[in-house]
Amino acid sequence: MLDNWETLESGLFFILGTGRCGTTLLQSMLSEHSKILVPLELGFFTNWEPAIHFSDPLLENEVEDYLRSCIQYWWWPALSINSEAFSQVVRGGVRSARSIFLWLLWQLSARSGKVKIGEKTIGNWEKVGRILKLFPQAKFIHIYRDPRDVVVSLKEQVWWRASSAIPAAMYCRQVLNELKALEQELDWRQWLRVRYELLVTQPEQELRRICVFLGEEFESRMLRFDQRREWGYVEAEAEWKDLTLKPLTLERMGRYRKHLQPREIWIVEQLLGELLREYGYEPDREVSPRLNWLLIKVAEQIKWGLKCFLIGGSQKLLDEKPVVQRLSRRSNQHDNLEETKGLENMRKDRL
Repeated sequence: MLDNWETLESGLFFILGTGRCGTTLLQSMLSEHSKILVPLELGFFTNWEPAIHFSDPLLENEVEDYLRSCIQYWWWPALSINSEAFSQVVRGGVRSARSIFLWLLWQLSARSGKVKIGEKTIGNWEKVGRILKLFPQAKFIHIYRDPRDVVVSLKEQVWWRASSAIPAAMYCRQVLNELKALEQELDWRQWLRVRYELLVTQPEQELRRICVFLGEEFESRMLRFDQRREWGYVEAEAEWKDLTLKPLTLERMGRYRKHLQPREIWIVEQLLGELLREYGYEPDREVSPRLNWLLIKVAEQIKWGLKCFLIGGSQKLLDEKPVVQRLSRRSNQHDNLEETKGLENMRKDRL
């Protein structure tokens, strides 16, 4: 088992981004490769690795509380982890964040038959330092998209708490700045930038480049990602991820021109500053700023800056409650269905 774990560690990679930037599209493409798996978001480093609330490695008197917190974690049922097997290995001595994560990857590898595994939890952009401490050779793929389109997409989501474009732009700026700084600390062997628009318009060329980075041969089946059997996400997420079950389209590019007002476009560009050009995007030339827009920008920035400070940062605008509610409804529907089937079987037995 330990040899398998070491093999998984040598091929470990993480997909990073702001969210609404193509991470699920890239996940679906890579997972069609015969040797690569990018499962649904695990949330390990953001929610349930030992060091968040306990010691690393776990102390003996922390084991049961840690197991309880994991199994009661709202996303746990979606992960399809065998709770009994997980509890057994942790009680048996698998106590560090590194070994627990590798055990989890080993489970996913055994289930899929694939040996190179990636992870795409969106919040991992804040955890890269921690990940590198545990896995110094890990690779990172940063997929990015026109931030103005990201802002539009974020505003449309049920799990995004703000209706204004400003907090979404502030969030994008924070993530892109952080990832730019991380990129400067790592070399080309560990960090790769992927532009969403190129992945859509030149998918084979970009996927070949990504495969070289991961040390694998390109497979044409990756281009048929929309025909895949495994979604890579749960049904409760389908509303904002099911576009990856359809062929590539150019319709998702430049959406901001239809969905943001000229004032919002200008304010978003002002908030992003030079980041926009650094990532290869030019300010919209069709937008002519007005004097009062600056006053609106300052007022809105103060308002949302204060709100983000009070809730603990702009990333806290990501609201998991709608997803929790949807998962709960799905679970209840499943339980009711199973109960109905059971009653029907009992009725048939009596007959």
